[in-house]
Amino acid sequence: MKVDVERIDGNKVALTVEVEAERVESAIANVLVDTRRRVTLPGFRKGKAPRALLERYIGLEVLCQEAQQELLPEAFQEAVQEAAIEPVDVEFDVSDLQPNESFRFKAIVEVKPEINLPDFRAYDIEMEQASVSDEDVEQALQRLQEQHAVLRSVPEDTPAAQGHQVIIDYSAQTADGEPQRRENVPLMLGSGVFPEFEEQIVGLRTGEEKEFTLSVPKSEGEAEDVEENEVTYQIKVKEIKEKELPAVDDGFAATVGEFASVQELRNDIENRLKETAFAQAKAKFAESVLERIEQEVEFSVPSKLLEQQENRMINRVANSFVNQEAFQEFLERTEQSLADLREQFRPRAEKDVRRELILEAIAKQENLEVAEEAVEAEVAYYARALGQPVAQARKMLAESGELSEIRIALQRDAAWRWLEELGANKKEE
Repeated sequence: MKVDVERIDGNKVALTVEVEAERVESAIANVLVDTRRRVTLPGFRKGKAPRALLERYIGLEVLCQEAQQELLPEAFQEAVQEAAIEPVDVEFDVSDLQPNESFRFKAIVEVKPEINLPDFRAYDIEMEQASVSDEDVEQALQRLQEQHAVLRSVPEDTPAAQGHQVIIDYSAQTADGEPQRRENVPLMLGSGVFPEFEEQIVGLRTGEEKEFTLSVPKSEGEAEDVEENEVTYQIKVKEIKEKELPAVDDGFAATVGEFASVQELRNDIENRLKETAFAQAKAKFAESVLERIEQEVEFSVPSKLLEQQENRMINRVANSFVNQEAFQEFLERTEQSLADLREQFRPRAEKDVRRELILEAIAKQENLEVAEEAVEAEVAYYARALGQPVAQARKMLAESGELSEIRIALQRDAAWRWLEELGANKKEE
């Protein structure tokens, strides 16, 4: 097979491919073998009809079309490997396959750009010191106390205060609307969910009622000239509860993690905080290096990759709605189109794709390999999500090209982890 490679504008490569006539005949023969298995002609057993009769019965043009459908993807993949390129999109210009003749086609292939990485090892970027103070440990211990706190009712004459949980009945009514009523609603005072509302409850006792009016922002879909609504609330406090924190003693330590003492619990908290701080410091170092690389390298993002990332971002927005109809209503209400969303997402999408390509370049430069076990774990995850056997899911992913994308995504992850370890190693030097 002959392959001519020509680099053209942007991230595009022209492949001119010529497949020898012998291979064309082999492809036609394979189609005939398959056709014999499927077709029964009068006077012949299945699989025994001669080629000339099959050509007349099926049609030589149809046989050649099927042979072309078999040969084109195979020859293209071989040409891609010979040209050492990574396709992201392709347009074919194909001459019809003919018997006893070489088969020619041209492919305009959009490829991933060649990225010349700077010497990022020499960057004057240091990983921050991952430190944990006694105050950090104490705050984590207090949060653990909060998680194991018990809510107990206060005496009826106790006024509600910040930190109390109140159980209330209330109604809310705008000037032109019907009252909306709810019962037995728990609300933690001081949570900041609705500060103005919470402030009105502070000082009330169990059984007391109160009426007040607040200005609240307009709801989605209301008229443009409406900036806020006046809402009148009527509330009744049915119960007030306060948190009872457990004592931080050896018994508490045994309850939360089967520790023998409070000191063991503190040590465990400190170690976990150090691990978290170290991981955050490594991630911050990797992020700083990537941002510096992004500033220094210049390359154009392939349009197909940009389009795919924009599509993913649009799909995430669409999937956040209950259904497609709700998504369309959102677009109409906000006077946007899919094209508007695409344009809005484009800068972020381009930044995301640039980063992915840089990580792939790092993985390639540092010869970072992906373990087959990691690939198989991803395939197994997809199989479970699809409710299919692993072998069937792998076949489907391979045919769609997603298996290759899984491997590339794992390589990007490996490049990120490698950058993190680069920071850790520099710290130790």
